[in-house]
Amino acid sequence: MASKPEWFLEMYPIGKVPLLLLPNEQKLPESDEIIRHIDKLYGSETLLSHCGIEEFEKAKELITGVSVK
Repeated sequence: MASKPEWFLEMYPIGKVPLLLLPNEQKLPESDEIIRHIDKLYGSETLLSHCGIEEFEKAKELITGVSVK
């Protein structure tokens, strides 16, 4: 995302994407933080519980390897 909208930069001056804005206005700016947060939302039915730690870490590495500034 080369040109970020002004509203985005006002909300998050660093301008890094992806960014997950939570209902409590907490900001999660890192892909691995976002996937871990989403995974926790589903209780025992998580990606981690289905694929195991090794596959979860591989997925995390793939996701964090993609960066947009």
